[in-house]
Amino acid sequence: MGKTLGQILMDEARQTGLQEWMKKVQVAVWQTDVKNPVTWMALERLSRDEDNMPCLVKLLKEHCPCPSLKTQEEPAYLILAAYHNDNDSLGYLLDTMKVYIKKKDHDGILFLCRMQAAINDNEDYPHLNGLYNELTGYLLSCRRDRVKEYRKGNIPVFSEADLQVAEKYLPHLKEYSFRDKVMAAFPTAKTVRELAEKCGCAVNTFERRFKEEFGAAPRKWMMEQKAKRVVTLLTHTNLPMKEIAGDCGFESSNYFWDFCRRNLNATPTQIREGFMDEQKFVD
Repeated sequence: MGKTLGQILMDEARQTGLQEWMKKVQVAVWQTDVKNPVTWMALERLSRDEDNMPCLVKLLKEHCPCPSLKTQEEPAYLILAAYHNDNDSLGYLLDTMKVYIKKKDHDGILFLCRMQAAINDNEDYPHLNGLYNELTGYLLSCRRDRVKEYRKGNIPVFSEADLQVAEKYLPHLKEYSFRDKVMAAFPTAKTVRELAEKCGCAVNTFERRFKEEFGAAPRKWMMEQKAKRVVTLLTHTNLPMKEIAGDCGFESSNYFWDFCRRNLNATPTQIREGFMDEQKFVD
């Protein structure tokens, strides 16, 4: 059976004369409940030891590049490093985030979200703003890519429920999330009600927020976006009409043709042939 992280760190501490301080660290680690920030105070105090913390962070980089949430001690050491207001400590946190992303460890990413929010609630640890920004950027990209993942037949790493949890700890993710939710859900939504449901809103609330965000009624906006997409696919691809109809959410070719006649004043064939004629004229 291999050694625990605590045992490895103590072995290293004996070689560098840090064993007495490391004993205090280990006591604090074992008294830490990672789910309860109230129990993190001892770690916060120990993080202020500028003589010993840089050495510990260096050891954590070497021996614990991917803290496992299945253990009690490894995330506690991560919390200790997060309290240390230092660029090397921030680097360790960012490296950990990258490993979690690579391993598709959504629990690890959500733990980082909770941890930085709990520690920097009063903005006493500004170095954690770097972690905040990286987490926000990554999760925004995850939200935008969810539809693409579904279309590829893949299950996204983060469900919408996961992202809503993350919003509690990353306010900027929430500020931008409504527009992102709309853009992600729109391609597969056939009605305003369906779009509202996909965005997790009641219809009345959705219509109000939508008008505030986009400056238009959702029904009109959806029709305009669908019309633009239809024209783009007809004029810039060689996709069959039936495939375009399905890709744009029409239940049948008849609905597709009726939509084009009503909103674009031409049939799909006329739109495609008209564009081809224009190109010939330009050439």
